[in-house]
Parts: sequence; structure tokens; C-alpha cells
Amino acid sequence: MTTDKLIINSEDEALELLGRVLRGEEKLDIRNIEFGDWAKLKIRLTGDDFHSSINATVMKGLLALQDGIYQSYAIAKDMDSTRFLTQQERSDLEIDIEVSEGSSILGVDLQELGEKFITSTVDKMPGEYILIVFILFGLGWASNKAWATYIQAKSSEKITELEGAVKLDEQKQNMLHQLEVLKEANSNALEHAKINQENMKLFTQAIAMNPKLKQIAEVVDDSKETMIRAMANSGAETVEFQGIALETSVAKELVTTPKNKWLPSRLDGVYQIINIDYSNTEAYRIKLKDTSSDFEITAIFEDLTSNNENIDLLTTVANSRLPIRVNMNVSKFGDSYKDATIVSIASLQEEMPD
Repeated sequence: MTTDKLIINSEDEALELLGRVLRGEEKLDIRNIEFGDWAKLKIRLTGDDFHSSINATVMKGLLALQDGIYQSYAIAKDMDSTRFLTQQERSDLEIDIEVSEGSSILGVDLQELGEKFITSTVDKMPGEYILIVFILFGLGWASNKAWATYIQAKSSEKITELEGAVKLDEQKQNMLHQLEVLKEANSNALEHAKINQENMKLFTQAIAMNPKLKQIAEVVDDSKETMIRAMANSGAETVEFQGIALETSVAKELVTTPKNKWLPSRLDGVYQIINIDYSNTEAYRIKLKDTSSDFEITAIFEDLTSNNENIDLLTTVANSRLPIRVNMNVSKFGDSYKDATIVSIASLQEEMPD
């Protein structure tokens, strides 16, 4: 007996299916889902040197996409790092870049990669979350709406930064105007897009509630920023992501970070617990040491009272001096870190030899 494949023909259909699954209205085997032709990342570069060719800087941006896929897979498989991926896994998840005629148009089909990702991780997460990861592949990297939302958010952030400056020269004033036009264009496009806001809300809520999904979503955004930066510095006159065109000067401004700005980052790894401050029962202060270096940091772990398993795990590894896997959000400035907050912890006991 054969089972027909369920083909998702658009990003709206993907969200509609996800909404039905999360509301308990439909159950399905994740392995019987396929994306249609829409799940393809398209990047277009224009300029005298871009005629069916790419340079090393463009390749750097595409490698960021590749690394993002590897990182997402490692997170879903509970790996500490992408270095634990096997050669076969790397080969299965390797992107295939198509360069079209005319101006350089790059295409990366995410359908087959998503299927291989699901096949290898289906036993590591609940089915509905695997579906979200699958849709993250399509929506995160190949959705026009996702790119519009991301660029709109970056535009708003940069506009706020420029408006807060003490003085703007003529060049910066012109850039501010271009960013405002870009933000307005993306805002209008999203407002008129036919998309079920209830399903999108379910999608974002599900990501926020699951540490793995939240990490993967952050990886997707990080890879987008690196891609924009690479394409903006490639020498092209314009760059287009999923139909959203940017002058390279504007693209550069979107991803330029003030030199004195603390940025959100991650510090995931294996740590030894040095000390636990129990004085605040709702938010423990935990001093950690990286097992692979001398790096130490103190992090806050909140909402422990609602999860006795976390309290028991912390007590066990601290008393036994065992290593523990820790995922943290931090603020980063150069080589300095602050405001460390633990997102999740996991025991390594099962990975240790008898």
C-alpha cells in the first residue's frame, strides 16, 4: 500500500498545514510531505562583473547558508558542534548552487535538503516540531515574506540608530531616507500579503516555547545577515533576495554594527559548574567554566521552580563535578560577554563511557 505525498505548493499552504497540526486538527507522517517549487532561495546580483559568475565574496555568503544548515541539523540532533557531523551527513546536507544566465542569479533548492534533514532527525523531536523545522527550511531561507519581515526589522533598527545620532551628514541623511523608503515598501508588501496571521502567530509562539526551535530560528537569521553582508561587499551594484531588491550601499548599512554596541549572541557548549547561588529561588546565579578552556562566566537560570528536573540535574552535576551541556543567550562586545541567561541544560551522563 502506498501513501500519497502531501505537496505544499506555497508558504501560505505551509503555514495553514502547521496551524491545523498545532491545533490538533490534523495528524500526518512528516515523511510524506513535500515542498513545491517555491522552496528555493533566489539571489540576483547585477553589475559589470556579474554575468553568470560568482566571486569569492559571494561564495562566502553562500557558505554562511551552508553553515547555517549544518548548525540547524546539529541543534536538532543534540550535537554540541557541527564538528560532530559525519562526512555522510555533510554530503547529504550540501547545498547545490545553480547559476543562471544574464546577471548572476543564484538558486538553492531546499526541498531535498529538508527531506534529508527530516529523515535523520525524526526520532529526536516530536512530530509537530519536526514539521516546524521543515517549514523553517522553506520559510526561513526561501520565503519572500520572511525576507521582507527580516529586512523590515533591520531597517527599523538602523533607522532608530541613525535618528538617535547627534548629527547626520548629508550622506547619512540620504541613507536614512532610503531606509525609510525600504521599510515602508516591505511594510506595505507584508500588509497586502495573503497570509493567515493566526497561523503565523502559532508558528512564532511554537518557536519561542521550544529551545531547539528558537536556536534554529536564530541560526537562520544569523546566516541571513552574513549573506547580506557578503553580497553587499561583492562589488555588485544591486542585490536581490527573493525578489526584494537592495542597493548595495543600503545592504551594507543594514548589517553595519556600531563599534560600541553590545550584540545578542550565543554561548552554547559543555561546562563545569563552579558554584550555584541559591539565594534567589526564582533565578539561580550559576558560575560556569568551559571544559575546553579557562573561560568562566556567571549566568542566570530563571523559572527553575516550575521544573524540578532542572533543579535535580543541577544539584547532581554540581555535587559530582560532572560536565553539563548548557545553552545560553549573552550580549557580546568584542571578546567580552555579559547578561548571560541559560536557555536550557542537558546531562552528558549517557554519553560518558561506563
